[in-house]
Amino acid sequence: MPEATFAELDFKRHLKVDLFPTIWCPGCGIGTIMIQLAMVLDELGFDETNTIIVTGIGCTGRMGSYLKYESVYTLHGRTLPVAEAIKQVRPEMNVIVVSGDGDTASIGGNHLIHAIRRNARLTVLCNNNEIYGLTGGQTGPTTPTGTKTLSSPAGNPNTPINLQGLVRSSPHSLYAKTTVYHQLHMRNVIREAVEHDGFSFVDITSQCIENNGRRIGFANANEMLTFYRKTYKRAPKDADHLEKFQIGTLYPAAPASANGNGHAPADGAPAQPAGVLQSATATPGQAGATGQKAASAPSPRPAADDEEKARRRAESQRRLALMNRLDPQVKLRVAKREISLEDALRDAGIDPESVE
Repeated sequence: MPEATFAELDFKRHLKVDLFPTIWCPGCGIGTIMIQLAMVLDELGFDETNTIIVTGIGCTGRMGSYLKYESVYTLHGRTLPVAEAIKQVRPEMNVIVVSGDGDTASIGGNHLIHAIRRNARLTVLCNNNEIYGLTGGQTGPTTPTGTKTLSSPAGNPNTPINLQGLVRSSPHSLYAKTTVYHQLHMRNVIREAVEHDGFSFVDITSQCIENNGRRIGFANANEMLTFYRKTYKRAPKDADHLEKFQIGTLYPAAPASANGNGHAPADGAPAQPAGVLQSATATPGQAGATGQKAASAPSPRPAADDEEKARRRAESQRRLALMNRLDPQVKLRVAKREISLEDALRDAGIDPESVE
């Protein structure tokens, strides 16, 4: 991907620059992540009509306030279930999760495991600064062993969580590792992750100079960035595992349509019964769990309900296709309900019937 000069990029239209300067500490890496994400959104043509940002509690969660997108500021550790719910209800939307390592891998760790297992169609950008920064600098799930923190003054006695191992535990997930120093690399892997049709996770090593860096011996954020420049190296293109201090992308070993652990049923396992499974608590009787239901069983859902859902889904997709034919500024007015979609199409000379 060719690199453009800062002045040539139109990413600022995705930011609420009227709220700048941000409240992040001087030297914080989160702003760099936000800028690179905004650049990717601009390159892909994403806007507030087709993209939703989900953030968690913590310093990283503030990012949703500075992006001109619909965003959800979730409870601590609950970014992934909220994001999955949004994707289920609005599958045509691009859902991007931005959260810190503590939010993602500690209280949110169980959700992370199952989002990976379910191959949720989400992109997770993890600001991995190896510390709980917002609350003063306590040991986090990714804090290296031996690191002195506010809650481990003698050094962290525990082994940090292996994010790469978690994400790669299923064959359909995309995992990328980068740093805030390697900005072009970060932008490229964020784009790959967003375009991936399945669960994708970008592990971004980032500096928290105020509540971590100075405690472990760095004088300023520039020293931390210099450390990233000298220490992190690109992994070989054919690498199937990233070593410590390597950056790169590990692609899925199986198609994104795979699910769970990707294994077929074990040899000798009984075949699945035909038909739709009925209540697991009711006595199946001679007909079995998939046989004829008793007279007292609830009637099946009317076919009309399914037809109505299909109609509404088709209408939503048709509306999205029409919106995509409008200029960004007009789409924004429609999204804000300043003008109806019908009026916007008429003003633009677009025939609504031209989209099937």
